[in-house]
Amino acid sequence: MNFMADENWTDGWREASLMPNDTGLRRCQCGQFLLMRETESLGMAEHTEGLPPLPLPQPHELGQCTASNPAPAIEIAARTELWWHHNHPYRQSYRAHRAAEEQATRQAWEAAHPDQRTWWDKLQGKPAPQYQRPRNAPFTIPPFEPTKEQLHNMQRLCALLEQEGAEFPDYQAITLSELYRQQSLWAQAQASLDKVSPQERQHQPFGLIQQMLHEKTAAPIRYQA
Repeated sequence: MNFMADENWTDGWREASLMPNDTGLRRCQCGQFLLMRETESLGMAEHTEGLPPLPLPQPHELGQCTASNPAPAIEIAARTELWWHHNHPYRQSYRAHRAAEEQATRQAWEAAHPDQRTWWDKLQGKPAPQYQRPRNAPFTIPPFEPTKEQLHNMQRLCALLEQEGAEFPDYQAITLSELYRQQSLWAQAQASLDKVSPQERQHQPFGLIQQMLHEKTAAPIRYQA
């Protein structure tokens, strides 16, 4: 499977991913919520006309799902989708902030390295100074201030993940660590991260989450996979 994406985030969101970036939660035309992994394949159909589609739930429907006292697995899926949805406005602020800072860094570098080639230099093909991002260039992010609604959803999602058995223990531990980190619950976040297996610790986002814990940074962070 190809998990390439334009952006990867520590909360598990992938922007413009080649693979579906959702929990498998769907809403039937009857109004019930279900998980795609719990559906059964009945083989190939000769005709597909008239088969009801199973679209992704809209953000306002996720709240309806969590309020309907669903099964734990469905509530986990809905609250995970809500978690991502709540973080989307911050992603926009993050992108704008990082783009502005990088532009300022580049402009400062270009001012310090002007093109001083003579006409003879240009005639001989001498290249103009090529921008190289300084190693000590600033890297800052905008403040992350979750709303009461965000905090309530993350708290409930943590409780569900702690109670329910995990099919993928490493994934659950990393997810819980990120949830606790975004609530500024540093000790709980570290305790969850300590449960990650040695094999998984070699990959992102483990190292990045660990770094953010050391720096006591609560914001979701974008990274390259």
